[in-house]
Amino acid sequence: MNGVPGPAGPQGPAGVPGVQGPAGPQGPAGQNGANGAPGPAGQDGAVGPQGPEGPQGPAGPEGPQGPPGASGTFIQGSAPGQMLYWDGSAWLPVQPGSTGLILTFCDGVPTWGPCPNKVPVLTTKAISCVNAVSSTGGGEVLLDGGSAVIARGLCWSTNPQPTIADNVSTDGTGLGVFASILNNLQPNTTYYFRAYATNSAGTGYGNELSFSTTADTVVQVGCYYRGGIVAYILQEGDPGYDPNVQHGLIVSTEIPSTLAGWGCAISGLNIATNVEIGGGAINTLEIVSACSETGYAAQRCADLVLNGYDDWFLPSYNEMDKIVQYHATFSGAWPGGGYWTSTGHPISTDEAFVRVFPWGNSQLHNKGALMYFVSARYF
Repeated sequence: MNGVPGPAGPQGPAGVPGVQGPAGPQGPAGQNGANGAPGPAGQDGAVGPQGPEGPQGPAGPEGPQGPPGASGTFIQGSAPGQMLYWDGSAWLPVQPGSTGLILTFCDGVPTWGPCPNKVPVLTTKAISCVNAVSSTGGGEVLLDGGSAVIARGLCWSTNPQPTIADNVSTDGTGLGVFASILNNLQPNTTYYFRAYATNSAGTGYGNELSFSTTADTVVQVGCYYRGGIVAYILQEGDPGYDPNVQHGLIVSTEIPSTLAGWGCAISGLNIATNVEIGGGAINTLEIVSACSETGYAAQRCADLVLNGYDDWFLPSYNEMDKIVQYHATFSGAWPGGGYWTSTGHPISTDEAFVRVFPWGNSQLHNKGALMYFVSARYF
C-alpha cells in the first residue's frame, strides 16, 4: 500500500536554452504619424547678373522756347585798323601797325614786327671732382633767345637760387656745352649752383643742383688743382717721384686756340733738348733766354699768369706724351692737330718735336711752323 506523498522538492536549476527559433513574419506597417512643425527660413541667395540694357525709348516732345538772354557786349575799337585776338579767356586788342610792318605770332600773341628777344634757355650739368676747396661742373646753352649769348658759366652760393650777383665762373660765349671750375670753396660746406647765360634780353638760368665739399683735398687726374687741371700724377720710375708726396703735371684751364712757332727758327742754336719729365721748365727757360723774336709758344707759356700762378712752361717731349696719353679725362674741347713740345732736335737745329693730339704720335717740324701749344706747371 502506498504511503502518503511527501512535500514537493525545491525547484531544479534551469535547463540549457534551446536553439533560437526562426524569425516570425514582418508585421503590417503602422499608420503615419502627424506632420512636424515647419523649420526656419533659409538665407537669401546671391543676386543674379545684370540683365542687358533695354532699347532707347522714344524722344520726348520739344520743350517750350526759353526767354531771351541778356544782350552781349563786344570791345569797341578805338582806332582804325585795330584788331582783337582771343587769349583763351578774353578778347584783347591789337593796336594798328605801321605801313609795311608784318604781324608775327610770338608765343600765341600777335605782335607787329619780329618777336622780342628772350633770355637764353639752358641746363645745368652735374658736379664732379668734388674736393675740399674746388669742384668741376658745367652746363649747356640750348637756345639763345633770339640774340647772341655774350657770357655763360656757373653761379654758386651757400644759399639756394644763386645768381650772377653771387660767385660766378665765365666760360665762353654762344650755344653749346661748356665746362666750369668752382674754386675758393670752403671744406665741409653745402653749395647750390646753376648754369647761367646772358644775352641782350637779360640772364637765363638752368636748373639748380647742390653738392657738399669734402674735408680734405684728394688730387685726381682730370680735376682742378692749384691753378689748372691735373694731367698726370708721377708714378714709380718717373723722375721726381716721391712715394710720400704726390707730384705731377697740371695743364692750363684755357682751351688751346692760338697757333705759334717754336722759337729761334733761324738762329741755328742747338738748345732745349731735354726730353724727360721735369725738363719742360728747363727747356722753356733756355728757349726764352736764347730767342730774340716774340709771340712764340715757349714765351707765351712763360708769360702766362693764370688763376694766381705764373710758373707755366711749354711741356717737354715726355711730359707732352703723358698729357696726350691721359687727355680723355681733362682735355674737353681741345682742337685736334700738332702741339709743340719744348724739346728741340739734338742734331737738326731748325726742327723741334711735335705731339699730335689726340692720337699721340710724334713728328718733327720746322721751328717756324705754326702749331698749337698748351701751358703746364708742376705740383
